[in-house]
Amino acid sequence: METFCVVKFKLYPKNPIGFETENIGGLTLEEITNYAIVSLAIPDKNKKVLSKSIFSYYGLNLPDVGKSSISEIDDTRILGIQPSQYFIIFQTNNINPKLHIEKVIKKLGYLTDQSDSWSLIKLTGIKSKNALARICPINLNDELFKVNDVARTSMEYIGVIIIKLTSNEFLLLSPRSSAHSFYHSIKTSADNIL
Repeated sequence: METFCVVKFKLYPKNPIGFETENIGGLTLEEITNYAIVSLAIPDKNKKVLSKSIFSYYGLNLPDVGKSSISEIDDTRILGIQPSQYFIIFQTNNINPKLHIEKVIKKLGYLTDQSDSWSLIKLTGIKSKNALARICPINLNDELFKVNDVARTSMEYIGVIIIKLTSNEFLLLSPRSSAHSFYHSIKTSADNIL
């Protein structure tokens, strides 16, 4: 008689970078891991109806390209990435990100769950603009790059989406494949402005 042994495996999520918070002088770097990112592409014919659906659910309008809107209902943030394309960022709370957004858009747009494809770092502090100025070609001056503005750029040859949360606080998104290089470039720049 043959006996079989069945091994039960359990998978655990691994953070893209693997650090929680670092304080460097007056700057704080924090890896953000409890957020989902869903890409939304909207056919032009559905834009008005979908805009109304998003407004009724989140209480906000779809932002223009280069802007973001944040919902007072549940802190969901919508980024205007390019014409008719948006990123929707929200806390996961153990829900399926795509299914969560599908109930809002009602098949009026195309969704892709991007949650595992990006690493997120929040950079906070009075010298945050100085640290980013060393590696970011965008002028982050408050008059030009305002709170809730969004831009696609590169930092140290790595693709980045940058969101200005407050005058001295930025959320930086970079592809997971380059997460460690991304973190190293930000940390090195922060180390060198002190």
